[in-house]
Amino acid sequence: MASVRHRSAHGFEQLRPRAEATSLEQAAATADIVLNALNYQAVDEVLAATAAHLAGKIVIDASNPMGVSADGRIISTLASGLTAGTRTAQRLPQSTIVRAFSHVMDESLAYRGSAQPGFWAMAVAGDDPEANGIVHALVRATGFVPVHIGTLAESAPLDPGGVLFPHMFTPADLTAQVSASTAPAPTATPG
Repeated sequence: MASVRHRSAHGFEQLRPRAEATSLEQAAATADIVLNALNYQAVDEVLAATAAHLAGKIVIDASNPMGVSADGRIISTLASGLTAGTRTAQRLPQSTIVRAFSHVMDESLAYRGSAQPGFWAMAVAGDDPEANGIVHALVRATGFVPVHIGTLAESAPLDPGGVLFPHMFTPADLTAQVSASTAPAPTATPG
């Protein structure tokens, strides 16, 4: 088996001999947990092809249905009221979906967790407490601090156009952003 090399903060290091290239179907069949980081245009096709292999597994959804509005703002391309996490759960009803790694731009994911471990927050949303805990541990292992923001139905802050997308926050700032976005609209005080 050929060895695979990757770049780390200390230069190039050899991955364990068990690292190998495989098909999407094989990866889905053999993995315990799968990270969906697909370009959103490919999500329907790939999830349809791998759904049977993903049954009973945790799928971390990091894909983003991103578009740009006529006035140049980042928006979700999903119907109003539908979050990316709930849409993925509809596509994979036999899997447990947890939304994470989606609000931070991929180029920042590659180095921020290792460059400043324990400093930057990573929002997590999901409906299953046990799966959420597993994903929280994975987030910590990447050097980020997990901040649970609610269920998949409450995960809109993670989606394109949401208050967290595409930004990095400290845990306190992330919590404040989500709290402010879900607070009732201010009302005028009589008088």
